[in-house]
Amino acid sequence: MVNPILPPAGSGKTTGSSGSTLAGSLMMAMAMSLIGLIDAIAKYSTSHLHGLQVTWIYFLAMLISLLITIVLARGRLAFTMRTKHWRLQCLRGLYIVCSLSLLFTGLTWLPLAEATLISFTAPLFIIALAGPILKESVSLRMWIVVIVGLCGALLVIRPGSSLFQWASLLPLAGAVFFAMFNIVTRQIGAADSVATTSFYTFGFGALALALAQPIVWTTPTAVSLAQIAAAGAMGMMAHLLIALSIQRAPVSIVAPLNYVRLIWALSLGYWWFGEIPDLLSVVGAILIISSGVYTVYQSAVNQ
Repeated sequence: MVNPILPPAGSGKTTGSSGSTLAGSLMMAMAMSLIGLIDAIAKYSTSHLHGLQVTWIYFLAMLISLLITIVLARGRLAFTMRTKHWRLQCLRGLYIVCSLSLLFTGLTWLPLAEATLISFTAPLFIIALAGPILKESVSLRMWIVVIVGLCGALLVIRPGSSLFQWASLLPLAGAVFFAMFNIVTRQIGAADSVATTSFYTFGFGALALALAQPIVWTTPTAVSLAQIAAAGAMGMMAHLLIALSIQRAPVSIVAPLNYVRLIWALSLGYWWFGEIPDLLSVVGAILIISSGVYTVYQSAVNQ
C-alpha cells in the first residue's frame, strides 16, 4: 500500500528529540498496522469481488475521507487543489493505481504473507530505476543488495516449481509501479503539501478506476461495501501518519518499521485464512527484509 523505505526528498526535517522520535516511531508502527489490516480486508473482498472493483471503492473511500478531514480542519479545498506539478501528480496517481490494482488482484490467489513479501521488493526497484530516471549513481554494493533481495523474492515466488503461480507476478509488477510512484514523489519533493498530493493521488485513482467498473462490476453486499470503505478511511489515515512520522523522527529509525506490516500479514494470514508460510518463503523473507534494512541504513549514512 504505502512504503516509506525511501521517502520523498524534502519530506520534512526532524526535531531529533527523544520524545519526537518516539512519537514518530509509534505513528509509523500504527500506519503499518493499518496497512496490514487493509491488505487482509482486500484479500477477503477479492474472494467475491473483482480486484479492480475493490481498488476503486478503496480509492473513492480514501478521497471522501480526505475531503471530510479537510472540511473538519477548516481547510480550503481550492487551496488544496493548487499545484504546479499537476502532470507529475496525475502520473503519481496512475502508478499507485497500477500498483494497488495488481496487488489486490494478486491477493485473490496468493497467501497474504507471500503477496506482502513480494511487494517489499519495491525499494530494490527504486535503487535500480534511480540511475536512469533520476540520474543518481548506484554503487556496486547497492547493486549487490538489489540482487540479494531479488533472490529472496525468487525463493518466495519459485518460478518453475510446482508451487509457482502466475499470480505471483502481479504483486511483483505492482512493486515496480510502486517504485515509480516513489520516484515521482521524490521529483515532486516538498513543492506540494501532503493534502494536495493525497488529493490528486486519491482523486486521479478513483477517476481512472471508474472507467473499468462497467466491465468488472458486481453489486457488493452492504457488509462488503462497509469493509472496503473502512479500509479506505484507514488508508487515508495511514498516509497522514506516515507523513507525520517522517517529519518527527529520523528516516533510518522509522523506515524499518515498515516490516510491522509483515507481522500483521503473517498473523492475519494464519488467523483469517489459515495460511502458514513454508521454510523457503521464510528464507526469502529474511533476504528481502535484510536488503531493505540495509538500503535504509545506506540512505541514512549518505544523507
